Amino acid sequence: MKAARLAALGAAILFGVSVTATAQRPMRSTERATANDTTRARHRDGAGGAAARQRARRGFDRALLRGVSLTDAQKQQVKAIQQKYAGERRTLAEQLRPAGATAGQRVRPDSAQRAAFQTQVRSLREKQLAVVRGVLTSEQQKTFDANVASFRDRAKAHRGKGARRGA
Repeated sequence: MKAARLAALGAAILFGVSVTATAQRPMRSTERATANDTTRARHRDGAGGAAARQRARRGFDRALLRGVSLTDAQKQQVKAIQQKYAGERRTLAEQLRPAGATAGQRVRPDSAQRAAFQTQVRSLREKQLAVVRGVLTSEQQKTFDANVASFRDRAKAHRGKGARRGA
C-alpha cells in the first residue's frame, strides 16, 4: 500500500513538472521581436506618456477642423494658436510637477492638484476653441461647431463607462 502511494505521488510530481515545463516554453523569435518593439515604443514614449498625448492632441485638433477648408492664411493662424496654447499647457504641467522632482522622477501630484490642473486645461481648451472659431468664416464655423458638439456628445457618453485608470 505504501509503495502504491509513493508511486502515485512520484507520478503526480513528474506530471506536474512536465506541465510546468511546457507552460514555460521559450518565446519564438517573432513573438520576441514583437515584445521588444512594444517595450521600445513604451520606453521611447515614456510608457505612453507625453508623445502619445501629443499625438492624441494633434488628432483632436485635426478632427475639429474635419470638413473645414482653410485658406493658407487661416492655416497659419490656426497653427500659431495651437502652438501658443500648447506652450501654455506645457507651462501648467511644469507648475504641477512637485518642487525638487527632476524630469526622470515619477512623482504624482495629489488628487486636488490634478483636479485643479484638469480644470485649468479645460479652460485653456475652451479659450483655444473660441480663438480658432474666431478665425473661421460663418460657414466654416457651422462645421466646426458641429464637430465640437460631436466630440462633446461622445465624451459625455464615454464618461463613466468602464473602470477608471489609476483607481
